[in-house]
Amino acid sequence: MRSVTERRACSCGGWGWAAGLGGVFLLVQGYEWVRLVQFGLTLSSDAYGTTFYTLIGAHAAHVLGALVWVAWWRCSPPAAGSPTAGRVR
Repeated sequence: MRSVTERRACSCGGWGWAAGLGGVFLLVQGYEWVRLVQFGLTLSSDAYGTTFYTLIGAHAAHVLGALVWVAWWRCSPPAAGSPTAGRVR
């Protein structure tokens, strides 16, 4: 019988892809924000800048929150006696 850690490592599949793509999104978006600020697009430059940074910033916060949740979920052991204890997540 494999340990919980081994089973979790095998079941990463879609969660690993989602976390990887989320990380890529944050890196690319951070790079683009730096470039746009250098071109003069800021929160206070015009309505487009305000809307752009607000919407993309909210999305980035959502992605970052999801990455933190996935990392916590994947790394935390199931609670003893919980319905998922011993099951592959």
